[in-house]
Formats: sequence, C-alpha cells, structure tokens
Amino acid sequence: MADKEFTIGAETYRASALNAFEQFHCLRRLGTVFGALAQAMQGVGKAGQDAPALAGMEPIMTAMSSIPDADANFVLETCLKHVQRKQGSGWAPIWSSGAAGVLLFGDIDMAAMLRIVWSVLEGDLASFFGALASDATGPAASPKST
Repeated sequence: MADKEFTIGAETYRASALNAFEQFHCLRRLGTVFGALAQAMQGVGKAGQDAPALAGMEPIMTAMSSIPDADANFVLETCLKHVQRKQGSGWAPIWSSGAAGVLLFGDIDMAAMLRIVWSVLEGDLASFFGALASDATGPAASPKST
C-alpha cells in the first residue's frame, strides 16, 4: 500500500503502511472491538435506519474498556509511529518511539489521535476485511485437479 495522506482539522498527515506482522498483531488486539462494531452496525442502512444510536455504542465502549492497557498502547504506538505531519514543505514524525514514547505535537488531543490511528488501520485492514467478505460471498473454491 502506498503512503496515504489525510487531513484532520487544519493539519495534513501522511501514513505509511503497517507491515503484515504489525497488521496481524493490531487486528488480534482489537478483535473484541471489531466484533462489537460489527454487532452495533448490524442493520445500518436497512429499513431506513441511520447510523447506530449512542446506545448502540455501548458494546463498542465495553469492548474497548476490556482491552488491557499494554495492548491498547501497542496498537496506538504501532499506528502513530507510521505517521508524519506536514510542516511547511516537509514532513515531521508525530511520535517519538524512544523508551518513553510521546506525541511530538501538543495540539494532538485524544480525539485527533484516535482519528489518526483509525486512518492508519482503515487503510491497512480494509484489504483483510474485503478479502473475508469476498471469500464469504464469492463462488465456492473449486478443488484443484492434479
């Protein structure tokens, strides 16, 4: 996957792709969240329903709260280390991954951080979920003849 540019507020960011192992480890740590998200999204767009109501977010919030801090930090740090922010004509990393990793821009609050992380994950995991969907709805695999 090529680098992806996206804008949050007035800032432009660029994210490089996670490698296959990083994708796998992020996905497995977020498994309960994706399950809860799928549950909350059931029926969206059917029978005139809009996005899930705030009450529908409860399973997602419960799943997020059950993720151990170390796993949550792994996902956040893994994604943030792949992101740079446009600074004039260049790009600057937003995360210092030293012994005590830290965001390098004080104006990145929790909401912006989560949107940045989602932007990284959505690009990297879309192919995985797309492959699952096509495998589930596509024609049955035919056996190979020898």
